[in-house]
Amino acid sequence: MSGTRLGVDYGSSHTVAVLSLPDGRTRPLLFDGSPLLPSAVHADGGERLLVGADAQRAARAEPARAEPNPKRRFTDGAVLLGEDEYPVSRLVAATLRAVAQEAERAAGRAPDAVTLTYPAAWGKVRLGVLREAAELAGLSAAEFVPEPVAAATFIAEQPDAAVAVGECVVVYDLGAGTCDVAVVRRDEAGFTVVADGGLDDAGGLDLDKVVVDVIAGVESEVRRSASEGELRHRRALWLEARHAKESLSRRSSVNVHVPIVDRTVPVTREQFDAAARPLLMRTADLTTRVIEQSGVDEQRVKGLFLVGGCQPGSVGGDRVAPGHGLGAGAAGPAGAGGGGGESAGRRAASGCRAG
Repeated sequence: MSGTRLGVDYGSSHTVAVLSLPDGRTRPLLFDGSPLLPSAVHADGGERLLVGADAQRAARAEPARAEPNPKRRFTDGAVLLGEDEYPVSRLVAATLRAVAQEAERAAGRAPDAVTLTYPAAWGKVRLGVLREAAELAGLSAAEFVPEPVAAATFIAEQPDAAVAVGECVVVYDLGAGTCDVAVVRRDEAGFTVVADGGLDDAGGLDLDKVVVDVIAGVESEVRRSASEGELRHRRALWLEARHAKESLSRRSSVNVHVPIVDRTVPVTREQFDAAARPLLMRTADLTTRVIEQSGVDEQRVKGLFLVGGCQPGSVGGDRVAPGHGLGAGAAGPAGAGGGGGESAGRRAASGCRAG
């Protein structure tokens, strides 16, 4: 491998990036000390767009000027922030530009090659938005690689997960905004997507909503206030819900502060599991359908691998494995989970190396 390569995974909630150095080492880019750069964007009313943690801080005071999840707005064309409309591509470009600037600072010069990953199920419209954003950010020469191809390449590099030519892997990607499943086959040149499918309403943000709905079942004021557009309180509540969801992967119950009513509501793991089950079962059904559509002999399937920042793990991973048609023991993580941001960037970098 020659030159410095940058792999970027632009996500619904966070963006991560990794530099692959000429000597084979990889280096995650850090933003405010974290490998996770929030994908949020805030407009200050002029030409300037704030990104990352700066955008999140500004959004607390001016929530109407912020878009926390631009990736979920790709088909909208433009987004109203405050009194001004902004093309979605411009919002995305602001984040990608911050990544490009940090990559150049970390490497001492612009990277020699750039890879951006995208969901395999995307059509021309959404991929076109990402391409336009890359051009606006000064990354016009970027290569675009389907996320399951990048993930499979990363998986194949792990010593305990070798994938032979002709074998397939099933990539189950539960991100913040969507759930995407793909069957990917290894050939002499790399990996090819055999079949894929996705759910635009079954991601980590939708699991956050499960927590909000559980709380709303206890506090009627939550339902009333949320419906009246109290944006600041609502976003604060959703942040509390996200933290609760993450805590419930480790604990049997959590106390959730509800800013709207300034009270604490207990939420149990049992409540969350019951409320989340329909959504997670839809992702298991999707996995089964994609495997069936691929027409691949199960004997040629190496395994099912869980990737994405919202990997179900202890809040549903046990339901995905039995539903995918493979032996339950075939399922396993591929460098994801709550702290999987760096791995997402490494997967993007792997896709870049795969060419």
